[in-house]
Amino acid sequence: MALKKGCCITALYSSPAANGFNGVDGHGQATVERGFSVNRQVCVENLKSLSYISQRVICDAIDKAGGILNIPVTKELRTSVSAARHRYQAYLEAQKKEQLEEAKESKRRLVEEEIDTLKRKKVRPEATVADLTASADNLAEKAEETGDVVHIVKSNCLRKTAKSKTEELLNIKQEIITKLQELS
Repeated sequence: MALKKGCCITALYSSPAANGFNGVDGHGQATVERGFSVNRQVCVENLKSLSYISQRVICDAIDKAGGILNIPVTKELRTSVSAARHRYQAYLEAQKKEQLEEAKESKRRLVEEEIDTLKRKKVRPEATVADLTASADNLAEKAEETGDVVHIVKSNCLRKTAKSKTEELLNIKQEIITKLQELS
C-alpha cells in the first residue's frame, strides 16, 4: 500500500535475515523524505490492526491539514500527547487483565470437564455395587432357606467385590470433592 506524498510514518524494519529486505522500499521516482511504499505483508506481521488503522488515520489527518507543518499545535493536542503514555499503560493493563481472565476461565472449564468425567465414571461402579449387594442378599436368603453353604460362600465373595468397588467409589468421590475445592 503506497502512502501519499507528505505523509509522515515511522518505518518498520524486519530483520534482514528473515526476508532479505528491510520491509520499506522508497518510491523509484520520489525521495525517501517525500514518501514510502510500505510492504503490506510486513505491516500485517509487525503491526496489529489497531496500530495499522491508527497510522492510516494519522496520515490522512496530516494530508487533510496540508502537511505536517500546517497542523496547529493546540493545548488539547499537547495534553493528549502528554497523556498518551498513561492511556497506553492503561490499555496494556486492560489487555493483561483480559488475558488473565481468559486463562482463569479456561482453567475453570477444564476443571468442570474433569468433574463431569469423574461423575460419569462414578455411575458404573455405583450400579455395580448395587447389583452385587442385591445378588449377595439373594444368595444369603437362599442359603437360609436351603441351608446350603455354597450360597453363603458366593454371597461373601460378592460382598467382598462390592466392598472393593465401594472403596473405588469413595476414591472417585474424593477426587470430585478435591476438584470442586479447586473451583472455589
